[in-house]
Amino acid sequence: MVLKGLPAPLLASTGIDALTHAVEAYTCTAASPITDALAIKAISLIGKSLKIAVQEHTDDAVCDMMSASVIAGMAFGNSNVAAVHCMAEALGGFYDIPHGVANAMLLPVVSRYNVPGATKKYAEVAQALGVDITGLTEEEAAYKGIDYIETLCEELNIPKFSSVEKVNPKDFDFLAEAAEFKGPTKVNPVPVDKAKYIELFEEAYGIK
Repeated sequence: MVLKGLPAPLLASTGIDALTHAVEAYTCTAASPITDALAIKAISLIGKSLKIAVQEHTDDAVCDMMSASVIAGMAFGNSNVAAVHCMAEALGGFYDIPHGVANAMLLPVVSRYNVPGATKKYAEVAQALGVDITGLTEEEAAYKGIDYIETLCEELNIPKFSSVEKVNPKDFDFLAEAAEFKGPTKVNPVPVDKAKYIELFEEAYGIK
């Protein structure tokens, strides 16, 4: 199987990329019942299999991740992505940062910002990932799921945004303008503009 020969960092970043596709397809305002069903299935598969695929390369886990990637693609292809992708595409175009890495560096920060606009759905994301949300409110569950995603990225050795040497905070104004220009900005669950994109870049970088 071709995927079993991929280096762990590539499996990790592309796996989080698939997760970003699914989470944004599920939580953006363009979502529908059909895309929700696809997205939540992809999230469930990723929660069950990503770490195992990266760390152990078992056949079942790698196959699950391949299926999850396809299903997540079907979800966002018929829904949309949102602010994470707007920012990640700006980073990729300007710095040539790999797309999956860029998504992974931004997903937790943007998701926390988005919780007020899709609290129930982010709580459902947490549950689909396998996070124990027993006894929690929807808001608590939503944030616990995002904490899990952040920890998962750390465990998979995804680089921190501030550790990428080519990134310069002086570029955030330009990058924010590029992100705002992207179409998926319009379907982010919480309104976002250039000023907010600057804040999100700064938060991801550790300035705030």
